[in-house]
Amino acid sequence: ALEREFRSDSDPFLDRKLGLGFKPYAEDTGEKIPIRSFLKRREQQKSVAEERRVFYVGCTRARDMLILSGVKSMSSRSYMSWLLNGLEIGEEENKSQLKFKCATEYLQMNDKEFIKTKEEHDLVISILRTEDLAGVSRPMPDRKRSRTIEKLLIEPVIIKRQGEIFSASKIRTYLECPAKYYLRYVAGLPAPAIRLPSDSIEEEGDVSIPADLRGRAFHYILQHIENLSPDIQSLIPELRKFILRDSLSILSEPSIELEKIAASVVKVVQSEFWTDVKKGTDAKTEFTIMTPFGENFLTGTLDRVYRDADGIWTVLDYKTDAGTPSVLEQKAQLYEPQVKFYALLVKKYFQAETVRCKLLFASIDSTPMEFAYTSHDIDRFEESLLETIACIQNDPFERPSLPCATCPFAPEGCPIRFH
Repeated sequence: ALEREFRSDSDPFLDRKLGLGFKPYAEDTGEKIPIRSFLKRREQQKSVAEERRVFYVGCTRARDMLILSGVKSMSSRSYMSWLLNGLEIGEEENKSQLKFKCATEYLQMNDKEFIKTKEEHDLVISILRTEDLAGVSRPMPDRKRSRTIEKLLIEPVIIKRQGEIFSASKIRTYLECPAKYYLRYVAGLPAPAIRLPSDSIEEEGDVSIPADLRGRAFHYILQHIENLSPDIQSLIPELRKFILRDSLSILSEPSIELEKIAASVVKVVQSEFWTDVKKGTDAKTEFTIMTPFGENFLTGTLDRVYRDADGIWTVLDYKTDAGTPSVLEQKAQLYEPQVKFYALLVKKYFQAETVRCKLLFASIDSTPMEFAYTSHDIDRFEESLLETIACIQNDPFERPSLPCATCPFAPEGCPIRFH
C-alpha cells in the first residue's frame, strides 16, 4: 500500500572506515551514542533513496494509464506522502482532477519525410476518493456456488508484438549475443559492462562508486561543462553533489575516485579535439530522439550532437570503459552498431544526408574514433535494422557456437538453454 511506512535496517550498523555502531544492552541512560546515531541516520537516507528510485521506476514504466491507490498518510516516509507533495495536494483540498500543461514533440511523416511537430496538451490526473465510490455496487461472491472448476478449452493466444521501443543498447546487445539479449531484456538480469579479456579488473574492495554511477557522473559534468570551471579542484565538489543526489547510498566516496573522474573530464576539455567541438553550432547535450519505425519505435539519447565546421551533423558519444589503447579498435567494433543507430536517428530527425560520429573512450584516449556515414550507408543499416528487429520479435535467442569476446561464461560458453 502506498501509505505504508517503509523500514530501515536496524542495529548493528557497520562501516568500513568508522567501524561498528550499536546500542548496548546495558541500562538505557538516555544518552545517544554519536557513532550509532550517525550510522543509523545514514542508513535511513540510503533506504529513502532506494525507495524513491523504486517508486520512480514503477510510476514511469506505464505507457497508457497509471492507477495509484492508497489512503492519506501523515508519515513523510511513505509513497503516498511523496505523491501528494509532488502533486501539491493539501490536506483540505477537494479537487477531483488535476491538469498540467505539457508539450510533446514527435515526428510526423509528410511526403516521405519526417517533420518535427510539437503538440501542446493537458496531462489530466483524476482523483477518486472513498465517498466518490459510495454509489458503486460491488459484486458479492456466491458462496453457495460449487467450487468445482469446469475445464475451459480455448484457442492458443497469439501474441502480436508491435509497438515496442528499441534503443541503441538493445540492438547492440542482440547483435553482439542473442543469449545476452535474452538474459538482460527478457529475463531481466542486470548486464555487466563490456569488458574484454585484456581489460584490467579493479578489485571491488577498492571501489566504492559503481562503474555505472561513475559513467553517469562523467556524462553529467560534460553536459554542463560550459557553466563550470574546467579544473580538477572545481569539478570535485560538483561531482560530489551529483553523486549524493543520484545515489544517497554512496556517502563515503574516496576523494581519489572523484579526482580520477575530474581528471578524465579535464583531459578531454583541454584536448585539441574539444577545441573543434566547441566551434560547433546548434549543439545539444543529452538530446533524446524518438521516431516511429514500422510498427515499432526507435529511441536514443545522444551525449552531444552539433554541426561541425562543414555544417555536417555530428554525434559525439562518450564511453567510460576501462582498457588500454591496444583494444580501442576492438571496442569500437563492438559499439559501431550503436553509433550507426544514432546516425539513423539524426538522419530522420534533422533530415541529414551525411552524419559524422565520434566515439570517445575517455579513460583510454582523448582522441575519438571517427565514423562518417552517407545517406546510402544509413539506408543500408536501416534495412538490416528492420531484419534484426524482426528476428528479435520472432524470439530466436540462440546461443552463438563460440562465446563472444565479452562473454562472462568464457571459455566454456553460455550454459543457458532456450526452449
